[in-house]
Order: sequence, then C-alpha cells, then structure tokens
Amino acid sequence: MMNPDFSATTGQVVSSEILMASESGCPIEMHRIDIEKCDDMYDKDCKGNKFMPFHRAGYDRKTGQSPNRPREQVRNSQITTK
Repeated sequence: MMNPDFSATTGQVVSSEILMASESGCPIEMHRIDIEKCDDMYDKDCKGNKFMPFHRAGYDRKTGQSPNRPREQVRNSQITTK
C-alpha cells in the first residue's frame, strides 16, 4: 500500500511541473524552498537561514520556446523506487 504522504507530495510536484511548463517566458530552473526556523530535521541549530533547492524536471531543450510549444519532459531512467 502506498504511503498517503508520499502520494500527496508526488501530486504536488507533478501539478507544479505542469503549471510551470505552461507559463510563458523562461521559467526559473531552480527554486529555493525556505525551511522554517528551528525545523526539527533541517534547522536543528535554529539559525533560520536554511532552504531546500528544488530543481525543475529535465526537458527536451528543443521544446519550451513558446506557449504554442510547451516543454516536453524527458524520461530519466536513473530514477528508481524502492
């Protein structure tokens, strides 16, 4: 049985990629996701200056040049699940 937290997170990533792929112009390739100060896992020192990088999915560089030709995602055979 699949973990419900994993399903929700995966759904958010997929929907975010779809929305960003349909934007006009050159989308940002890397986003900074701010980590809440004193987060138990990522900011144990309570400095409040932590972030998690989020890199866009790979795409065919011949696509994504205009709204009429959105990015086409490429399959990454290195991604595995356990």
